[in-house]
Amino acid sequence: MRTYYRGPDAVVTEKYFVWRTSPAKVFVIEELRDIELVRGRPGGWGSGEALVTVAAVVTLTSVGWTLGGVVVASLAVVLGSVLAGTLAATRRRATCSWYLQAYRNGGRVTLYSAVDARVFNQVVRALRRAVEDSRRPRDVRGLVVA
Repeated sequence: MRTYYRGPDAVVTEKYFVWRTSPAKVFVIEELRDIELVRGRPGGWGSGEALVTVAAVVTLTSVGWTLGGVVVASLAVVLGSVLAGTLAATRRRATCSWYLQAYRNGGRVTLYSAVDARVFNQVVRALRRAVEDSRRPRDVRGLVVA
């Protein structure tokens, strides 16, 4: 069996794509359709941090107005601003992730994910070669041409 890529987190052969997670995920290459690369960020504002920040500022501000007036409300606004700035800085430092996704048996699956662009690209190239080779016509020697 031909091996296109063998690494610590994935193996690509002529028949199988294996993502070495716990437990390992094994995909038959011939069953994969519409393979696409997706780039994303883990966490960040899209994960609900903005909503939590706004809720915290509104809650602290309303409690501040109720209990102590302007001083406590001002402290709540400052605290909310610091929280928002911290989240924004964290998001900028967050590493990007890349995902390989495909359709298999009518459902969308994640084949592989990595944060190292070099390794991810090696796996993608290996999968492309495996898919191309699996879809080429088989050897036709010995067949009669009509």
